[in-house]
Parts: sequence; structure tokens; C-alpha cells
Amino acid sequence: MNAVSPHLELIGQYKFTGKLLLFQINGFGRCNITLINLHTKHTMKCEQFDVDGEEHLRVTDYELDMNPEKVVYDFENMVDGNRAISDEVLKVMNENNLDVYAGIKKDYDRTFAEIYKHITNTILNNIPIKKLFLL
Repeated sequence: MNAVSPHLELIGQYKFTGKLLLFQINGFGRCNITLINLHTKHTMKCEQFDVDGEEHLRVTDYELDMNPEKVVYDFENMVDGNRAISDEVLKVMNENNLDVYAGIKKDYDRTFAEIYKHITNTILNNIPIKKLFLL
């Protein structure tokens, strides 16, 4: 299944120590990562199982391929205590947004696949196949 999400925001808290592009980062605080026009390919493998005499489906493998057209990064305090350098790091990240995303894409794909798999299995566990499809 293919899907397009025009605007997906990931808002939370972050803590990061290490190197990003050419910058040494030691920051923490609020972050917002916005994926614009996110094209996602969902691939699922399922198996049937029985619950009280009724056949249900269970997702055994869920793969995602997430490809945004643009990513907007907003991290406060990227370089702890230095607003000017933090702003410059964000500027470079946003100018090179798809290159930055490429470095973390596999983690996004894997994490969101696990979330979608869990949600899908929660729903499928409660609905027999005969109620999912017109048989």
C-alpha cells in the first residue's frame, strides 16, 4: 500500500551528544521534525490464527519505505549555551535536510514499522477475517 501524508510533525524532547555533519553537538531540549509530503510504501506479511473458533489475521512482518520531499528541523539548544552556533547548525541541517534525513532514514523506517505493526495487530486481533472482508 502506498500513502502520502502532506504534513507529519514529530514533537518531543531530545538529548544528543556527538557529531552532526561537521559540527560537534552537545544539546538537549525541545525538538520538532516536520516531514513534508511524506511518500510511504507499506508492505505487510500476515498469517491466519484462531481465536475462539474464528479466523483472524496477524501481521508477521511490516516494512516501511518513508520518503519525504522535504524535512524541517527545529531543535532548541543544539550547542548547549551557544545560541549563535545552535542557529547555524539548524540552518545547515535545513539547507541539507534530505541528506540529514538519509542518515537516519533506516531508523525512522524501522521504528514506524514497529509502531504500525503493533497498531494493526491490535485492531486485527479484535476483528475476525469474515468481518474484515466480504466473503
